[in-house]
Amino acid sequence: MAEYRAYFMSPDGKIIGGRAFILENDRDAITLAEHLVGTAPIELWCGNRMVHRFAPREKT
Repeated sequence: MAEYRAYFMSPDGKIIGGRAFILENDRDAITLAEHLVGTAPIELWCGNRMVHRFAPREKT
């Protein structure tokens, strides 16, 4: 098990929020973080390692 953090990013690259969770592996963390994506980009980290960066969804 590992601790992951999903950071919500502003357009200028600053952290504007975040959420932590403990999961078995990167695949599970990516799947969970995909559901968090909104109009802000998300960076998914495990410790000091970036796992994935999600682009924001289009505003409707």
